[in-house]
Amino acid sequence: MLIAQDRVSVDVFTRQPDDRWLLCAYADLDAVIELEMPDCRLSVREIYDRLVFGAAEAVALSPPAPSMD
Repeated sequence: MLIAQDRVSVDVFTRQPDDRWLLCAYADLDAVIELEMPDCRLSVREIYDRLVFGAAEAVALSPPAPSMD
């Protein structure tokens, strides 16, 4: 698994039975990565939970503010 530190980007490589590698790339904070070994699920949002890339990205990564209606 490769996790970018300057943008939302997670690459997961999985070895196939024929010894080739399969790449699954994630760039969506709402994506969920399912790993076979160990058997677990990992939220992309959790990976980047407290990371701030810059002003524009910080707004995009923050959850929406509650409505005042």
